[in-house]
Amino acid sequence: MEVNKNKILRNPSMNLDKNYSYYLYEPELKKRHQKAIPNELMHRYFPNENDIIVKHKNPKENYRYIFNGIEKTPYEKEKLEELNKYIKEKEKKKKDGNFLPDWWIESDSLRYLQSTNYDIKNAFSLIKENLKSTEKARKIIDKRIRFILNYGFIYMFGRDVHFRPIIVVEVKKSIELLDKLGYTFEELSQSMLFFMNYIVNYILLPGQIENWILICDLKDVGISKLPQFKNILSSLSKFRCRVFRNYILNISSFIRAAASGFLSILGSNSAKKIIFIENNNSEIFRNNARIYKKR
Repeated sequence: MEVNKNKILRNPSMNLDKNYSYYLYEPELKKRHQKAIPNELMHRYFPNENDIIVKHKNPKENYRYIFNGIEKTPYEKEKLEELNKYIKEKEKKKKDGNFLPDWWIESDSLRYLQSTNYDIKNAFSLIKENLKSTEKARKIIDKRIRFILNYGFIYMFGRDVHFRPIIVVEVKKSIELLDKLGYTFEELSQSMLFFMNYIVNYILLPGQIENWILICDLKDVGISKLPQFKNILSSLSKFRCRVFRNYILNISSFIRAAASGFLSILGSNSAKKIIFIENNNSEIFRNNARIYKKR
């Protein structure tokens, strides 16, 4: 399978510089932004076939990692046509214009189809629900959202050897924001949406680097705080088919058993990507996560 290296269009969905002026123009963060965006080496990187799509005998069980600039399988094309037909029928009934915004591209639809095991109605419902969240995240961030972002409960920690960004969520800090500093989960959610949309638009490369590594650190987090952890995972799951691997660090066997009950919100495929790292067992993480280092 060949990647179209000559023409890969960037998804313009959230790519409005004024919405990211916090990162692009403020002096203290401008240098950090320049270091984070893909360099020349990353632009020359193209994944091999196994990193693009994992194929099975049943095409419904195929799992795609790269969606842009790649020829779709016959099954994917068939399902995209079904979804588009379903959306047009919904638009005719409501008669209130196009359901999908101008910036929406075909690969966006395919992500939702794959994440719902190609259930047309379910994919449509998720698209509708998550578009509302996206519209909220397009607003310019205020001082409270800036404080949350600067507090460091979610941040990028370099890239792996395939140049996938490594996203870290320190759950303890998110709980501090909620319980001690008086911030709401809605504000936390908006911060995550803003940050992850920044990652999609500036840190990834369509057709080349479309996934990330997610690390959730549960250090010093008790079982009573698992509902907050569940809410965080729920917000991050709005970004369909983006997680390549999800490491959950510093988790006790007791909390792991309790957490397994709500991991279904991620979907079966996402749940398979989770690697639990129990307390004082960082060797497993080092063996699994290979990090890119500039030479």
